[in-house]
Parts: sequence; structure tokens; C-alpha cells
Amino acid sequence: MKKVILVLIFTSGFGQIFGYPNDGEDPYYLFSYFIQALNGTDGLRLARSEDALNWVKLNNGQPILKPYVGIQKVMRDPHITQGPDGEFHLVWTTGWYEKTIGYAHSSDLYNWSAQKAIPVMAHEPTTRNCWAPDMIYDRDSGKFIIWWASTIPGRFPETDSSSHHGTMNHRLYYTTTQDFNTFTPTTLLYDPGFNTIDGSIHRENGQYFMFLKNETETPVYEKNIRMSYSNNITGPWGPASERITNGQYMVEGPTALKVNGEWFLYVDRGNGIFDLLTSTDLTNWVYRTDELNLPEGIGHGKIFTVYHNISGNVKYYSTSGAVKNTNLNLSVGATDVKISNDSGFYEFMNLENFNNYTITPNKNGDMSANTIISYDAALAAQIAVGLLPNATNDQVTAADVDKSGTVLFYDAALIAKHAVGLPPQPESHVSEWNFTPTNRSDYLTCFDPDLRDFTGIVLGDVDGNWSPENVAIGKNSLTDELFLEAQIKESEFEKTLTLSIPAEPGEKIYSCDIILNYNPNVLQYQFVKTTTISQDFITLANDSKKGELKLGGYCVYPIKEAGTYLEIDFKVINNDVKPGDLELGSYRINADTVKKGNVNFPSSLGNQNLPAKFSLNQNYPNPFNNSSIITFDVPAITTIRLTLYDMLGKKVKTIAKGKYTAGHHQVLLNSKELFSGVYLYKLEANGFIDVKKMVVLE
Repeated sequence: MKKVILVLIFTSGFGQIFGYPNDGEDPYYLFSYFIQALNGTDGLRLARSEDALNWVKLNNGQPILKPYVGIQKVMRDPHITQGPDGEFHLVWTTGWYEKTIGYAHSSDLYNWSAQKAIPVMAHEPTTRNCWAPDMIYDRDSGKFIIWWASTIPGRFPETDSSSHHGTMNHRLYYTTTQDFNTFTPTTLLYDPGFNTIDGSIHRENGQYFMFLKNETETPVYEKNIRMSYSNNITGPWGPASERITNGQYMVEGPTALKVNGEWFLYVDRGNGIFDLLTSTDLTNWVYRTDELNLPEGIGHGKIFTVYHNISGNVKYYSTSGAVKNTNLNLSVGATDVKISNDSGFYEFMNLENFNNYTITPNKNGDMSANTIISYDAALAAQIAVGLLPNATNDQVTAADVDKSGTVLFYDAALIAKHAVGLPPQPESHVSEWNFTPTNRSDYLTCFDPDLRDFTGIVLGDVDGNWSPENVAIGKNSLTDELFLEAQIKESEFEKTLTLSIPAEPGEKIYSCDIILNYNPNVLQYQFVKTTTISQDFITLANDSKKGELKLGGYCVYPIKEAGTYLEIDFKVINNDVKPGDLELGSYRINADTVKKGNVNFPSSLGNQNLPAKFSLNQNYPNPFNNSSIITFDVPAITTIRLTLYDMLGKKVKTIAKGKYTAGHHQVLLNSKELFSGVYLYKLEANGFIDVKKMVVLE
């Protein structure tokens, strides 16, 4: 199966090094090496492979970094490791007989920092050499562990071994650092009981293992590769195994890479010739040298595993607003879970390259009560019958709430049920989160810059007005106001209160959402009726919560005529009906501003003598901290306005307005949106003006 490679070209020079463009289908592996015949004097080179078998020179075979530190100024045994921040760190042998190792770092393998020679063995003045440094980033400690081989004359004399370099008796030493400026004291890392160099450490299933070279030449010529294991990178390390190479050739410089679940071990025979051994269990090794093709003259270095961060953003489909608290689940190549932050951003860090990863987002809830409304049902219905041709693909996804693959009128009905709080059908997915794409599966390669972004959609939110939950309207915030007229109809057997819902001139009503709060000891909901101007309006009602009625309605073609388009009937079960027994919790047409207001009760609710003049009475109770009733008299049918002001004369809200019949009227004022203090309320009607003072307590 082909895998996608995503490549970042940092600079034109960097692109030249890596030979872009490539075929864009397969991953590649990187090998840092030197030219054996030149003794590393010309510096660092890189090779690339798409299958870990066939390798090609990069940068046209020219060195990428030339050495200038150390006495001999060579760059042998170049080993590259990537840190948790993505920075590449290079160490190398600076000379045959020196007490230092070379170091430089780069963010792109092309532009390198200044080089420095780290005096890791300066504290041992008789040290003969520092060979084959390597390092690993230890995630547990947050430090880089650097190790190398050194001979200190007089140490471990029982295993002294003669060679063409004289008497050598290497052991592996290490230091640690977080910043490559300060280092812990050099410490013995491993004494296998023989002369050893070229340690190569890896981690598998929480355990460390090391390939190492038995450097012994006398009295028995070894020059082979063995293994050791440890539960801690700094030891103690277990005894060295028997050789895993066949002993036919002198080999050194082991470097290893895991490819599709199989370990590839490369060992240097010298003269630019390498052997390849592979194993699935680190015990049984198979020679595959005849399959290996490397650049001519290559000297050992490191096939380095690159670690990478995957990051992205979760945004909402209609607004590109951040979707926080989304769970991002990482699977396949590694297992982890991240949660998107307040900006919708997430990041998985320190992932191993050349591996498959799948990221799957999921989220529950976290939406305001106004996210899914009857207007969404109206839009879904229009999509279903082809009346919304410009609907986006995301809107179609949001409307297909039964996930049938097609938006039907049934989807609109499922949305409408949710909008008024009715129990869902089994096939309904309204209010569930959907993400595009549903997951992202990628083969992660070196220098992969792409963000893994996701688009969130709340199923049922066809107009895209999602906002997180707990987004509340503050006190004294301005909202549109609506004042509804209630009428009493009395028959021989019962008394009915009818609340009329008006369509104003110029409005186009596709939907409405209404919440009414009523006194269940006085009123009992009966039904909602459409009128001649709203015959195609589909309504749903939910009175399952005692004292609350949620109504929703929608249609494909809008209501355009002015007049009453809905009538809501309540049975009066107690003749003592008063203001506050029926209140307008909220009213919304389409996706417009939520309106609040009052229900105006008719003067015919009691046997009254019609007043002879306008009057405004003192509210009662006063002071108050919950609600208070304002009464006023109207001598003839008149348009009135009752307004609340603060003591600076700034309007706070309209308490009542509209045409009122002759009679004694009562209006309930709720203080839950008012701060404590002194207020003024003013009645205006046909030239009449009067003002009273009221006190609100916290």
C-alpha cells in the first residue's frame, strides 16, 4: 500500500540537499556518514532511502557540514539525534587521539550552529582518545545522554589489547545535558569485561538494549557485534551476549532502525562495505547483505530516527471559531489523547517518524440552548425539497441528522423535536458532534509541517450558530421586547385563555421558538393552532415540564402577511388569574434576536367599573427583591407605553406597550435582570404622562 509523504522545503539549499522533488509516494530514511578514505576530513554527508535497502547520496554526494574544531579537525562517526523540540543534534569524533567530541545543532540539517569541541575527558589527563560518540534523548529524565569509548591507561589492565593504535582498553563513558552548555561529570557507562567501542543504544517495550563492538585483537581476534540489555539507560547493563555477527569479517559501527516491525542492523566491514542483518525478535538474525546498496566509500555513522510533533486546530464549520475541549485520540503508531485548548489547538509531541498515525476527534455536549432551534428545522426542510441550492456541504452534513446520506423532510422533523425538548427517535443524531475529516491517517515523515486540522459540526445546527454552553446574557443587556395579548373566552362549561402570536408587517417567518412559563394551579395547556396566514406552518409543543411550555414551528415557505399566525390555548382552572400566571420566557423568529417581554391581561378578567381617566399607581410590593405588580387605568382603547429608567434617566427596559382596551390593567415586573437601587417608571398614553419611583433590593 502506498503511503503519502509530506515534505517541507526549508530553504532552496535544503531542497537541493534532499533532491526534491521526489515521487511523493514513499517515505525515506536518513543515514549520516563520512567518507572512510578521507578519514572524515571533508565532513558530514547524508544518504536517503525509501526502503532502508537502497540508499542514494544527497546533496550530490557533497558534504553538508565541514569540521573545524579539534586538533585534527575531522568528522568521523557522525551521529544525529533529534530533541523534543525538533532540533537536530550532531556529535562526532574530532580526532584519533583527543579528549573531546564535536557538537553542532540544526533545525533543518542544512543551516548549522557554530561547532564546539566538548572536553568530556579533560578531567582524565592520560586519556588517549574519545571515539564514536552517540546520544539519545531520554524522555523520562528530559536529558540527552551522550556516550563514547575512551582508553584510560592503567584502567582495566587485565583486558589490555594490542592494536595498530598501540595498547587500547576501551570502555564506554557517558555524560548528560539539557542544553549542551553544562554537563554532568563523566561516568563509566558500561564495562562488558573486554575492550569495547561503538555502542548503539535503542529502546523497545520500555527496555533498553545496546549493540556494541568487541574491539579485542589479542590474544583472540574478535572484532564482532554483541548485545546487552538494561532497564535504565545509564545502567546497570547486563552481560554482553555471544556475538550476533557471523565472525567471517571484522565489523564495527553498528547502527539500527526498526522498519515495519523488523529491526535492521547495519555493520561496517570497512572499505565502504556494509553487512545488513534483520530480526523480528532481536535474537534470531538473518543476513540480507545482498539486498543492500549503499553509496561508495561510506564510513559508519547513524541511521537516525527522527521525532516529530503533530499539531492542528479544531474549528467550527460556519465561523471558524475555536472548538475547545475536543478529545483528539492518537492510535496505530502510538496511543495518546490530547484535548484542544481555548484556541482549538492541540499537539502530540515526540512522535517517532516513519510510522503510521491516526488521529480521531470526538466531543460531547458543550453547546448553548440556542444552538439547535426550529429555524434549523426550516433550513433542513428547504434543503430536503431543493429550496436551498446554495447550502454548503457542511450544512448538508448538519441537516442529515439520521445519517442516511440524504437530507429528508424527516430530518427536519427530528431537528424540530429536539428544538422543543421532545424525546428523540432512535435514529436521531441531533446534537451529536461530527468532524471533517472523521479521522486523519498519515505516514509521518521527516520535516512534515502540515497541521492536522479538523472542522467540527453539531448535527442539527444547520444555520451554524453554535456557541459553547454557559454563554449567558448578562444583567441589563439589551434584548428586543415583545408584548403579547391574552384574551379570555368563556363558554357554558369552561373558560379559556388564548394567547395570540403576531406576525409584524415586513417580517418573513420561517420558524419560531417560544417558551411560556405559567402557573399550573391556574392554567392548563390545551393546544396550539395555526391561522389562515400560517396554514403550512408545522408546530410542535412540549409541556412535559410542569409550568413550562416549549413551542416550535417551521415551514418551507415563509409567512409574509401581518396578523396573528399562532393561537395558544390554556384552560383556566382557577378564576383567580393575575399577572405572573402566564409569562413570556423567550420568543424568537428564525435565527433573529431572542425577544423577551410581558403578557398583557385583558381588563375583562374581573368585574370592573371602567375608569374615567388615565392613572398610574404605586407598584406593590415596594421595595421588592423578586417581582412587583404595576397597575394603571385606561379610560378608552389607547396605545400606551410603560418604561423603566434608572435615576440618571437612562432607559433600562420597556415594561409594556401596545394598544390597551379600557379598564384596570396589571403588569408584572421581574427584578432578576435588575441591579439593586432606585428606579423610575413612566406611563405615556395619549398625552398623559406620569412617573413613579420604585426600590429594588438585591
